[in-house]
Amino acid sequence: MKQKNEATKAIEEAEQADKVAKEAFTKANEDGVINPKEHQELEAASKKAKETKVAAEDKVKALPESQKGDLPQRLEVLTGIAVPDINDQDSNGIADNIDKANAEATKAVEAAEQADKVAKEALTKANEDGVINPNEHKELEAASNQADTKKKEAEAKVNALSENQKGDLPQRLDKLTGIDIPGINDKDSNGVADNIDKAKDEATKAIEEAEQADKVAKEAFTKANEDGVINPKEHQELEAASKKAKETKVAAEDKVKALPESQKGDLPQRLEVLTGIAVPDINDQDSNGIADNIDKANAEATKAVEAAEQADKVAKEALTKANEDGVINPNEHKELEAASNQADTKKKEAEAKVNALSENQKGDLTAKVR
Repeated sequence: MKQKNEATKAIEEAEQADKVAKEAFTKANEDGVINPKEHQELEAASKKAKETKVAAEDKVKALPESQKGDLPQRLEVLTGIAVPDINDQDSNGIADNIDKANAEATKAVEAAEQADKVAKEALTKANEDGVINPNEHKELEAASNQADTKKKEAEAKVNALSENQKGDLPQRLDKLTGIDIPGINDKDSNGVADNIDKAKDEATKAIEEAEQADKVAKEAFTKANEDGVINPKEHQELEAASKKAKETKVAAEDKVKALPESQKGDLPQRLEVLTGIAVPDINDQDSNGIADNIDKANAEATKAVEAAEQADKVAKEALTKANEDGVINPNEHKELEAASNQADTKKKEAEAKVNALSENQKGDLTAKVR
């Protein structure tokens, strides 16, 4: 009887140790992870359960079959526990693989944040002068691609986390908007936008055309004035040259005004000196190289000389006729005085008109009225 009692007591101790081990196992697994302390406690509980079961088995085996009763069956249900491996080395209640995934995801988000920052700073710097050259565009594309790659890598790692482990990582990722890469607008990398470069080139070309037109007009003006008179053809040519000079200057002014102040340079000053020409009136209608007023004066002087010659001829013919009979009667005398006075008057009128002419226009008129 004593032997059976000892076996029964050993069974009870084994049952209690088995229960304690299983309860410890259940409790340790409540959070789904096993830390070093829990593992140590489970190892101890499992060891005790095994040892008490072995001790009880020995005592039950020593009993006669008739005395064993249900003790073997009670031993069979004492299965003990399989002690799980440690998976929470830092005892933070989170499995080490999840800790690792969380750390990797956090690190990936930080890398994505840095890449996003680098890309945005590069964009800000590239835009400081308001233009994007090919090198800047290439650098921005590289920075943008890096930012996109890092964000996608981070998103993959964050998405792999359980919801309760993500924390603020999704929100941090949402803020990583990357950059919109502007197109190249400074192909020659001179710090000036290509459209402004083009506008400046066009303005400069327009200035050069205006300068040329102004020069042509002034040269035509000088040449036309060489003989001191303007004939219809010269006037027409000067009008055309003046019009072109004005039109090209206006076109150049419009292009220069459209430029930013920083790009105008000396173009406004070059425009200021383009004064064009004042087209003189026609004063040589018959294109004979002599001013019309001089032509008129010459014609009037010639006509006056001819009138004086005619009056002189009439007077002399009257004198010859009156002298034919060798005597001068009162009527002849009166007629001769009238003819003489007319000749004198016409000569004086002719002399006045001839004297008013320039020397190079008098010709033989002076000799004719002497």
